[in-house]
Amino acid sequence: MIKRIALFMFLALCTVVASAQEPYVPKADKYRVEYREGNYLRQKGQKLYFVKLTTEWPECLNYSNLEPLHRYMTKTVFGREDNSFDNALNHYLDSLGSPIEQVPDGDNYKSYYITIDVSELDYDADRYMSMRLLHCYWPKDTTELINTTQRLITYDIIHDNVLTIKELLKDVSPGQFNDRRGNLLRDIINYTSNDLTMENVALLPSEACLMRVGGFFDLPGTANWDEFNALTILPEKSLKGYLSKAAKKLLEDPVPVRTAPEHPNVMNFGEEPIYTLVETMPTTMGFAPASHEMLRYLVNNVRYPLVEKLLQIDGRVVVRFIVEKDGSISSPVIVMPVSPGLDREAIRVIKQMPTWKPGQINGQPVRVLVNMPITFKIQ
Repeated sequence: MIKRIALFMFLALCTVVASAQEPYVPKADKYRVEYREGNYLRQKGQKLYFVKLTTEWPECLNYSNLEPLHRYMTKTVFGREDNSFDNALNHYLDSLGSPIEQVPDGDNYKSYYITIDVSELDYDADRYMSMRLLHCYWPKDTTELINTTQRLITYDIIHDNVLTIKELLKDVSPGQFNDRRGNLLRDIINYTSNDLTMENVALLPSEACLMRVGGFFDLPGTANWDEFNALTILPEKSLKGYLSKAAKKLLEDPVPVRTAPEHPNVMNFGEEPIYTLVETMPTTMGFAPASHEMLRYLVNNVRYPLVEKLLQIDGRVVVRFIVEKDGSISSPVIVMPVSPGLDREAIRVIKQMPTWKPGQINGQPVRVLVNMPITFKIQ
């Protein structure tokens, strides 16, 4: 029998300054993933570019050095190595021409649709984060071909290293022919629910990353002359024999004790001051964040993710965001994670909230930083 699922959310405004009404000074985060999305319209001559951006961008992971990860990610999705998300995005958009507000009249334009998606697949506290990076370039009104780049990667937090399929698996890199490759394919096919056979899959998985339940594989193949990609998981017990030395070190080496760096990567809140405790705290729908009414609203609007439901994953997610002077929510980030699905759902329900009534000092609206714990629990 499927267990009844209950969702308990305990909400609080967390103060992080000693006295009230002092501007907040950003401090180092042990963990921070920033959720960004946007739609951009650019024009370059007769070419129109429609860009849809959705990213879950790690900025802090156990005080580790994320520069190798950031440079790999920006190179993959923006075509430019950079340690700064904003620099890479702005350079990419500039390469597509000038921003415009609306599609110009006329039928002499060629349209290009670009999707950029960066999503977290799994996070093993203090050891690794696995991610999917996607850049899809789709010409609509031309004979140009669709160009899609997809990467599955695991970032080794202990050794500050990006692991692709070549670094993750031993002697089974794409293009190599050996018994290990054949055995890996058979194991993957045995554990997948797709109609895969040794005849219709390609020579080797094109992408792979670690997950706490095993290995996640992107397996290209053909069936009836049509190309396809099958995403499948190989359980941990079957995966171990294929792991490289680097992957085994990641899983077996002791986790080092790290402290906040001297010059931490703190979040940029802009030039206007931001507060954590003010005379009149922000509310939404007339509810205070810690009220029973707010709890009821969240319970009615949260959708428990299917994967987490099946794997019986629960826990407390902490979302941090700013209530701006106009009552809008900005800069939502996860500062205490549980799993990608629960983290993502917490961000979604926070972002869909109605406009807040802003916090005030001396009757004037001010920006207020809110930490909101949301506890998901399966009973």
